[in-house]
Amino acid sequence: ILHGDNQTEVLEKGSEVLEKGSEVLEQEGQDFLEHFKKLLESVEVVAISGSLPAGLPVAYYASLVELANQAGKPVVLDCSGVALQAVLESPHKPTVIKPNNEELSQLLGREVSEDLDELKEVLQEPLFAGIEWIIVSLGANGAFAKHGDTFYKVDIPRIQVVNPVGSGDSTVAGIS
Repeated sequence: ILHGDNQTEVLEKGSEVLEKGSEVLEQEGQDFLEHFKKLLESVEVVAISGSLPAGLPVAYYASLVELANQAGKPVVLDCSGVALQAVLESPHKPTVIKPNNEELSQLLGREVSEDLDELKEVLQEPLFAGIEWIIVSLGANGAFAKHGDTFYKVDIPRIQVVNPVGSGDSTVAGIS
């Protein structure tokens, strides 16, 4: 991949090239919060998806969830790491979160398998209290969902995968 004088070598066919986005300045983050408040007047649901941009505080997504809650808008959240941890530890909860097994493992500091009984146990941990829907994506094995005290195993049709990029975002779109 060439861009100006920079070159990146892709070592094998089918490899992914993932880059971090630009850093967001503190003032830009504050300006967006104000713009977000205005946007909330004209939306039915909010989807927050992706990595927290560099430069924003760890609790930035928690601030977005709080504003959406104040406006009475449901929130579908698909993020990971410290940003997800900050939201889960906040008093302001999204309506839906969509972690995968790796993200659950990271949150809990231990390996989480795709075993349905283990997933049921994990999703009842106090960290997830107050979340109406928890949808754990399992890749080709579908999803496992918790709504209130009810659990669902979601199977998906088997297809020939050409490229999985965007499948998580497509799931968020379907949830929203």
